[in-house]
Amino acid sequence: TIIVNNKGLVINGTTVIETANLGDYVSASFDTGSSDPRYNYLKWESATVAGATVKLQIRTSDSEAGLADASWVGSDGTNTTYYENSGMQIVTSPSATGTRYIQFKIQIMSDGVNTPLVESVTINYNP
Repeated sequence: TIIVNNKGLVINGTTVIETANLGDYVSASFDTGSSDPRYNYLKWESATVAGATVKLQIRTSDSEAGLADASWVGSDGTNTTYYENSGMQIVTSPSATGTRYIQFKIQIMSDGVNTPLVESVTINYNP
């Protein structure tokens, strides 16, 4: 509450706003409509800022329900890597139960002041 009177500005309470330096966004699942799609590349558009990064991982499965148990993987098909550059070739996990359904996860890291904005993500594939 802020009270302004003839004596000046009196602040009766304050609000503390906290920011997170790391956060994940998990997409909805996508059905390619094919039991054996050929994934080509993963591309995203983002507004980058100094001190912040954007990287992605994917997971695939033969069913939508199976995605929950699938491993998130990066550019070499393992869970220790990420897609760190837009336009990289998609590599699926060798242990995936299938590839009909796909999901992506965006990890955003910030310096606590500047945060990047991801505007779009494209998963290019052939059914």
